[in-house]
Amino acid sequence: MRRAIESAGLNLVNLLLFALFVVVALTLRTRPEFHKRLMLMVTLSLLAPAVARITLLFIHDVMAQFLTFDFCVLVFVATDTVRYRRLHSAFGFGATLLIVSFHLTAMALRAKWWLPFVARVFS
Repeated sequence: MRRAIESAGLNLVNLLLFALFVVVALTLRTRPEFHKRLMLMVTLSLLAPAVARITLLFIHDVMAQFLTFDFCVLVFVATDTVRYRRLHSAFGFGATLLIVSFHLTAMALRAKWWLPFVARVFS
């Protein structure tokens, strides 16, 4: 039961990030360089559960799942940065928000208030 609530908590954060990136990307449709990168962040946010499950096949460590996802995000950021010879602010903001929020959620999983909060949200 605890594992299901932890998973629901991570999914809650993932869905909130997804919605935030979609709203900001749609708002910035007239600026294609921002819109494209933010839509890529939307896609990357959806990859988090898949990356976690694939990592779980090889390594049974939660931190390894987070680090593998961080690596996936940073590969796209680094590729874009090398290609255009500068870090785009959409990637800088988006990748930082995505990585920091997932790690803060992982830390919250250990807090006593997090599981009752998630249970209340989903009940």
